[in-house]
Amino acid sequence: VNPPYGERLDRPYTLIPIYASMGEFFRNQCKGWNAAVLTSDERLARATGLKAAKINALSNGPIKTKLYQFNIFSEREHAEGAKRESNDDPAFYNRLLKNNKKLKRQFKSQKVEAYRVYDRDIPEYAFSVDVYGDRIHLQEWEPPKTVDKAAADKRTGIALRSCRRFAKEVLQSSTPRVALKERRRRKGRDQYEKIQESKSYFKIQEGAATLLINTDDYLDTGLFLDHRPIRLQLAREAEGKSLLNLFCYTASVSVHAALGGAARTKSIDMSNTYLDWARRNFSVNKLDPRYHELERADCVKWLEASSERFDIIFMDPPAYSRSKKMEQDLDIQRDHPSLIRSAMNLLTRGGRLYFSTNLRSFELDSEVSEQFKVKDLTDASIPPDFKRAKAIHKLFRLE
Repeated sequence: VNPPYGERLDRPYTLIPIYASMGEFFRNQCKGWNAAVLTSDERLARATGLKAAKINALSNGPIKTKLYQFNIFSEREHAEGAKRESNDDPAFYNRLLKNNKKLKRQFKSQKVEAYRVYDRDIPEYAFSVDVYGDRIHLQEWEPPKTVDKAAADKRTGIALRSCRRFAKEVLQSSTPRVALKERRRRKGRDQYEKIQESKSYFKIQEGAATLLINTDDYLDTGLFLDHRPIRLQLAREAEGKSLLNLFCYTASVSVHAALGGAARTKSIDMSNTYLDWARRNFSVNKLDPRYHELERADCVKWLEASSERFDIIFMDPPAYSRSKKMEQDLDIQRDHPSLIRSAMNLLTRGGRLYFSTNLRSFELDSEVSEQFKVKDLTDASIPPDFKRAKAIHKLFRLE
């Protein structure tokens, strides 16, 4: 087999789940066979979970590759071989089990199917693991240059196998689906960068809301899990009220508010992709579009020009954004005072603004605190599955 190498996209790590699935297929369906896999990336070959009996160096056009030749054993023989070679570490899998057991009961009562089950708990395993129904979203955080590449790749293979096992045994997935992403330092809206175009959306439940998730096509999945508490809170607060959702992404906050009985919602974002995603989120929840408006606009300019009034405003801007669609860049530390003042001008009497940011170094301007009644809700807004990462976001209520 001559599978993709990731050379053209310069993202070979996105192919690791494919190679892992191929290795699993070989072990389950091809016992006693021999297999030869041509690839340019040693990490991808290791992701099969198979040990090569022979490796040949070859050239595929201008690309230097290696042909990895495998003898296919049964799952039992493979497991015994892996155990002998100490290829698996039970610590990571056991931590998944421990964390999930602790969180499962609470989330079940809240009808929550999407949550973070592991977040760099063990220093050697720098991963975040999110559960979406019976699927896994595995994110590998870029290791420091001091970490040996072979050791890091080995741990990636272990984490991937552990997640597939967890999906199969604990989440009872008949065909374990694990999406692997590599997280590195990014600026602005790069986290929304498209990786591929599978358009493979699936539904999860969060409280009263059904939300569409895509773990394959983008670095993020369409739902910020750490904002779950404020979404559920606004669902309770919004009954009979109007809500404005700025920088709305896929409008999950608006969906919750609408299902909570909001008289109307308005959601604004620059991206047609995410507004279309939001439209489908409203559709699967059978919400009347006459009362739940979506608008494509630069939120900064829209705030300056609007004279509409709202009872509740939720604003979660990117820490930094520079887009061709915007007249100027957005730096949330620099620009948040003017953004907040513009938003406060649109509140009805007694209205509330909820302002959130994921900028870890963020400090609220002192003049904003003097001008408005401000309450820091950060600690109360961090859900139990993110307690290890308390700086995941900051949240303020302004009146």
